Amino acid sequence: MAEITKWNQKNYTGGDGVIVASDMKQEWILKWWWDHYSKHNDSPVTFFDLGMSKSALIWCESKGTVIPFSLPDSTISKKSDIPPDVQKQWEGSYSERIWDCRIEWMHKPFIILQSPYDRTIWIDIDCEVKNSLSPLFEYCNTDDGISLIKLNLKANTVINSGVVVAKRLAPAFTYWAEAVLEKHHVTMSDETALIEAQKKHPIKINPLPFGFNFLNFWKTNSPVNVYHHGGGAGKREILKQIK
Repeated sequence: MAEITKWNQKNYTGGDGVIVASDMKQEWILKWWWDHYSKHNDSPVTFFDLGMSKSALIWCESKGTVIPFSLPDSTISKKSDIPPDVQKQWEGSYSERIWDCRIEWMHKPFIILQSPYDRTIWIDIDCEVKNSLSPLFEYCNTDDGISLIKLNLKANTVINSGVVVAKRLAPAFTYWAEAVLEKHHVTMSDETALIEAQKKHPIKINPLPFGFNFLNFWKTNSPVNVYHHGGGAGKREILKQIK
């Protein structure tokens, strides 16, 4: 298990690049994502295969490189392993869809550790890319090498990992993955696991500009660079655009 919390050397190519991931349930979004991304960007893309169909894999290989990845089944606790009161709490925060999404979310820090690039932009495939992502690579040029949306609210800290910028070999991602392994039975998502990791290690997140991961329940009259179609409403909007 210790190996999956370390930066992988086998697939290393260097340079800057973008990584995304999908399984068979989400692969219908890939072409939509690529159409928007490729209009404004030419950085190489690596697609992580979490169980895509053969046709989706062939399509991904025509656009970039593909790396298969999976975690052992026992890595992330299932719904039946979570106490009923915690189940209700999590469903209240996100809806019952959490059980379809949670295991995929928890893959994120482990996939970032598999990135072949020196500087990596992870992006959820439900993010509509409206401009160049190139300015984001600079955001991981910090001591801790990690950047994402961060809100310091009165009650707690809220982060969103729809877009993450990572510097290769940054320990923050090892700490994040270790927190998933240690806290998967008590943390709802990869985001709450990162907050747990910060309690144990002094990880300083470089805040990402909101315009590069603008969540669909926020309001603005200004143009944004990445519009994140999160949740069920977001997927319905993507489907509407595809049709």
